[in-house]
Amino acid sequence: MLKVEILSQLRRFKTDLSELRRTVRALESDRVSRKALRDSAEGLATRWVEELRSPLEHTFQLPAEAIHEMSDAMKQLHVLSRPNNRKDSYLRVLETALDESRTSSFSRFSRQRPKYRRC
Repeated sequence: MLKVEILSQLRRFKTDLSELRRTVRALESDRVSRKALRDSAEGLATRWVEELRSPLEHTFQLPAEAIHEMSDAMKQLHVLSRPNNRKDSYLRVLETALDESRTSSFSRFSRQRPKYRRC
């Protein structure tokens, strides 16, 4: 996978995490019961596992601790995507994931520009 592609996917992932947090925060009830929000949470957790984790860990060799922390948050988000979990639980997990995405490892990787070689 090209670095340009993974950077684009990682940026979109962070944006989607932020959007989900904003939507959950705006809920009037203290429970997340809307299927669309639960599906979005599950989709984000699945995207991390299926599309982002392996390339970041193996191809681009981000530190194992950063990968582990984000993976833990995504596991929790996956569990929360089941019906009728608390809004504050969602917000806590989303904040953890967003904080992790801002760590030096993810942040440094996201700011790097891909290097192109002349042929």
